[in-house]
Amino acid sequence: MTFTRLKTLSLLVCALLALSFPGHVSGAGNNNNKKGSQPVAPPEPEAVIEEVNAKQLEKLLADKDYVAVFWYARSCVTCDKVLAELEKIDDDTDSFGVDFVKINDKRLAKQYGIKNFPALTYFREKEPIIYDGDLMDEEGVLDFLTSLEAMDLPDRIEEVNAKILQKIIEDTDFVAVLFCPDHETCPPRVMDKQQCRKCAKALQELENIDDEADQLGIGFVKIHDEALADEYNLGNLPALVYYRHQTPIIYEGELQREEDVLEWLVQNKSTGDEDDVIEDVTSKTLSTLISNIDNLVVLFYDHGNDDSMTVLDELEHIDDDCDKHGIQFVKIHHAKAAADYGIYSVGSLRSGI
Repeated sequence: MTFTRLKTLSLLVCALLALSFPGHVSGAGNNNNKKGSQPVAPPEPEAVIEEVNAKQLEKLLADKDYVAVFWYARSCVTCDKVLAELEKIDDDTDSFGVDFVKINDKRLAKQYGIKNFPALTYFREKEPIIYDGDLMDEEGVLDFLTSLEAMDLPDRIEEVNAKILQKIIEDTDFVAVLFCPDHETCPPRVMDKQQCRKCAKALQELENIDDEADQLGIGFVKIHDEALADEYNLGNLPALVYYRHQTPIIYEGELQREEDVLEWLVQNKSTGDEDDVIEDVTSKTLSTLISNIDNLVVLFYDHGNDDSMTVLDELEHIDDDCDKHGIQFVKIHHAKAAADYGIYSVGSLRSGI
């Protein structure tokens, strides 16, 4: 009797154990299902902006041409929110060759003019510029970090990589690009090869017209990328390519004659326009044109004067013909500028001012 009770009790305990741990009691069917199941792939790591200290940042700025620095403070709720937005574009900035880092160092921030947090500084070839836009707009920040305007330095042609160049060509109506040999071929300050000397000399001369080109609405950049130059069949470097609404033309003249280059850029700027329209210029741009263009015609006009607008409509029919003969035709609506050149009546035309 006692044996029967023990046997019954043992069976009851086994049954309870089986019910308590069903995953450990399986038949042949369950074993087959386990063999056919696929392992779950681990989630991809989220993009995180790297944290650096002052010494690491100093080294990064010394080694890299394009560095974006996010300045933040501890216990700063806004900093945390902004950081979460900016980390959405960390991978994008990497693809454009821009290193993105964050740092919590108020003393160093003060040295770079940062007084309020959060803040963003973009270092382009070690030159800092503080972003004054909305840091919560991550797309706006990305545009800033990859735009030609963010790289603009006085009398200096900015260097870009292939990815940034493509974006600049897409975003900018007129941009001139100086293609030079790779840095490996022509290291800085090493002039033992003819093409290296030619590139350095061309760059030196062309930087004399960088500001003038900018005033005329023409961007100017350089790139050291032999593979890209080969892809475009540019031949011997250096070479100058002018993109007008993304359509390229190659400069065939002497790159060391910067005045000729500027005149060529201006003349071909209007030929790149689809519409037969005389270009409107500001008084500052007009002054630049007068100083650099040999064959220039200027129409001084008044928007509010019917006779003046009639003259403008007629002259725009010959704008393309002037371009074909190497004559630059512009118009200006500015009474003071007209008076500066002795023009006191609207609809007046001046050639070779």
